[in-house]
Amino acid sequence: MRRVRSLWVLLFLAGVVRAQYSASEISGSRAAASLEGGVESAQRRYFRPRLRFEFPLRFTRVFTDLDFYHRTNGDLEGEIDFWLDLGLNSRLASNWEMEVILRHFCRHKTSRDYPKVLDINELLARAWYVSGGPSVGLGAGTYLGTSNHYSGLLVMNLAWPRIFRSELSAAAEVKWVDFKELIYDFELAIALDPSVDLVARLTRHYVYPTTSYFGLRFNSRDSEEKHVDQFRFRAGWLPDDEARKVAALVEFNLSFFKAAGSQLVLNLEGDIPIERGSAFLGPFRPEEIRYTAGLAYEKRLAAELSAFAYGRYDLRMPVDVAQGFESSLGVGLGLRNQTYFKKLERNFRYLIFAGRNYSHGHDLGAAIGVNTTGKPINIGGDVRLDFRSGQSQGLYEIFVEAGSGPKIRPFFAFERRNAQTADKSIRRFVLGVELYMWH
Repeated sequence: MRRVRSLWVLLFLAGVVRAQYSASEISGSRAAASLEGGVESAQRRYFRPRLRFEFPLRFTRVFTDLDFYHRTNGDLEGEIDFWLDLGLNSRLASNWEMEVILRHFCRHKTSRDYPKVLDINELLARAWYVSGGPSVGLGAGTYLGTSNHYSGLLVMNLAWPRIFRSELSAAAEVKWVDFKELIYDFELAIALDPSVDLVARLTRHYVYPTTSYFGLRFNSRDSEEKHVDQFRFRAGWLPDDEARKVAALVEFNLSFFKAAGSQLVLNLEGDIPIERGSAFLGPFRPEEIRYTAGLAYEKRLAAELSAFAYGRYDLRMPVDVAQGFESSLGVGLGLRNQTYFKKLERNFRYLIFAGRNYSHGHDLGAAIGVNTTGKPINIGGDVRLDFRSGQSQGLYEIFVEAGSGPKIRPFFAFERRNAQTADKSIRRFVLGVELYMWH
């Protein structure tokens, strides 16, 4: 079990993630993402980001997944189901493909005591029949580690986009676990526009009751007019942090109401530090989840200058312990020379903002970046500062970036967080990699 957990720590450090799409969609080095949210049958909110990165090898393709459900009640108590996949996909014939997948599943709970984390590891081989319409998959596998004492499974899949050239799509996955238990996921989706779906889903996960979901999904692919402008995955090793060993971050940026010189930008970010445990390759347990949601209206003032008005909500959610959440709301104004600071569009990048924070008095921050652009390999460095009453945060980073589709950015950084309470102050080095996709 420890060896399997260690593998997933290394996957975070490799920074490779993939979402659950049909095997027929894999074509060269590319990335895709979707962001979904809505309500579920227990009358709770749910939030579901999915990321996919895939890279071709000489005779096969490697793919990785990150897919998780976060379900919360009005007090932000709930469950988070993480699915992490690593696999290989090879074409056998014109209509047949074979894939081998190692899948890690774990469940954590926010603001609740959960001393024994549900931890399951599937090893699966699956064949796909790919046609111009529906695609069908059939596979079998086993379990690694204790995995709740499961031993074997069969799996069947169906993916049918644009049924009879309509806006309706369907997908299904059924697992027969140990020849006695069925786990399933049935989905119907109606395209509202080329990159937005209305989704209804009936799902039964491991050790969880049957649940229905209803919501909206924003997709990054299959449309020239995409709402998902940018997504990234960041993973770093914390060599000198005594409490944490890995930090992972997922970010989405969506744009709406684009016009000449103006747009509305929605930013969603989730930062997940992983506890160190008894050893570096010890148990895989998040310490907490830090969410940031920001909405900005941007207006271009000159060729390299834009003004924006923003509102942002920061949320800190403890995981697997019965502690309440902390949150803050800030609003203000700012200036920047490009919409997305992390994108290497210019040799010099900057961002500055100031405003009111209703929990910490003031909101003040700045970021400066210097880098090369347009080369096969770009190098650069960033400095990012964020100040509030009683709190401050600084990140100093150098990086190298490569890639023509998905961008791969290894980095070395020093992070400093100061707070009025000593137990919330952090000073640490971070060594890791970021994966980006821009549209």
